[in-house]
Amino acid sequence: MGKEELVIELINCLPSKRIRESANNLAVEHPFTKELIFLKRRPGCEGVPISEYITYAEEHDLRYFYGELNGKSVILDASLLGGRGEKALNDWLLVGK
Repeated sequence: MGKEELVIELINCLPSKRIRESANNLAVEHPFTKELIFLKRRPGCEGVPISEYITYAEEHDLRYFYGELNGKSVILDASLLGGRGEKALNDWLLVGK
């Protein structure tokens, strides 16, 4: 599996599709390498400095709206991705640049 497929897998592991819909930019920080893996970059918002990103690690039920992420650039805590997400992050280490 290549990096593009792993990004798709990570997107599919999000606790809610509303997270991706709400955020302008969305990344996951790899827990070991600290590399940012971008899951979404909204056109016109790609140049936002990493220092302006917020870190998000709150767990909610499936019906939660995630309004606090509207228009934000977000680094999602990897713990929110569950077991499949953890496996995809482990596989990320095995895939070459």
